[in-house]
Order: sequence, then C-alpha cells, then structure tokens
Amino acid sequence: MKIEDANKISYTVVAFLKEERIRQGMSQYKLAKECGLSKTSVAFIERNENKPTLSTLVRIADALNVDLSEYLKQALEK
Repeated sequence: MKIEDANKISYTVVAFLKEERIRQGMSQYKLAKECGLSKTSVAFIERNENKPTLSTLVRIADALNVDLSEYLKQALEK
C-alpha cells in the first residue's frame, strides 16, 4: 500500500465518522467528551488538519457506537 492510499482511506473513514456524528445529532464537543479528546482535536481531525491514529479512530467509532471495520471496508472499496 502506498502512503497516498493510506491517506485516502483515512480521509474517507474520517468523513464517514463525521457524517455519522452529524446524523446522530452529536456536537463535536459531546463527541470529544465521550472519547476523551479535546473539541479542538475533533475539529482538526474532521477538517483533515490532523491525521488520527488508529486508536483514536477506534475511540471515536466507539463513542458513536459504530463498527470501525465496516467504515474501513467501505473506504477500501472506494
């Protein structure tokens, strides 16, 4: 896998997670509180100004009660 591919997958997964947060009506502040991040960190991740680690993606997915592996599969198919 090339770094460009990894960046595209990360970008796509973050977009899916952001869409899910919005669909659930959850604010960035509430998400941050639920997963132990700062609101600024969540905002930077959602704007793709920071690349989240896998563990951070897991924490965000857990806070949203979604299966991260499903988002990763979808991102790989794009």
